[in-house]
Amino acid sequence: MRLRRTGTTELLNPREPGKCIRGHDRVPGNLTAGGTCKACLKDLSAAWREAHPERCAELARQTYKNNRVRVIARSQQWKKDNAERVKELSDEGRARRKAADPAGYKAIVDASNWRRRHGGKDAETVAWLEIIRHDPCCYCGDAGGTVDHIEASSKGGPNHWTNYASACRSCNTGKHTRSLLTFLVKRSQAAA
Repeated sequence: MRLRRTGTTELLNPREPGKCIRGHDRVPGNLTAGGTCKACLKDLSAAWREAHPERCAELARQTYKNNRVRVIARSQQWKKDNAERVKELSDEGRARRKAADPAGYKAIVDASNWRRRHGGKDAETVAWLEIIRHDPCCYCGDAGGTVDHIEASSKGGPNHWTNYASACRSCNTGKHTRSLLTFLVKRSQAAA
């Protein structure tokens, strides 16, 4: 059977006018804007995408770049509306990765757990915290037990080993978010 192309995407069956090339009825609800049957257009589009994967990837990148905010909003809305499906997909992906490379998966999980437990602190800081946790309080000399931020993290103090000191519970609570100098001055005034 020879196909006759009319317009841009409209494919007609020359033997049966009013039907598409695969025999679908050409009724108004079954046509695209170009006049092609929706089922045929879907098949033609799938065949084109399969034949041109690089071009499809480029078009997808351009579309994302031009509509980034809208794409992200739409994705977030879909995740919100389909929470159960998101969990299913997440679980399936996790199981697939675990089956494909158990040792690699364990390494990723261990690294993720380490980051969660240590709040993004580097290994040097974590080691320092383990050392000073059992030191005496640097403010009063009593038994330590807690770790204090010298410069309060709520006031911009870094989560770095250079900003941690061993402290007893009463000094740590008393210092709260004060600067070191303010705390020591108030403490010496209270003692006098």
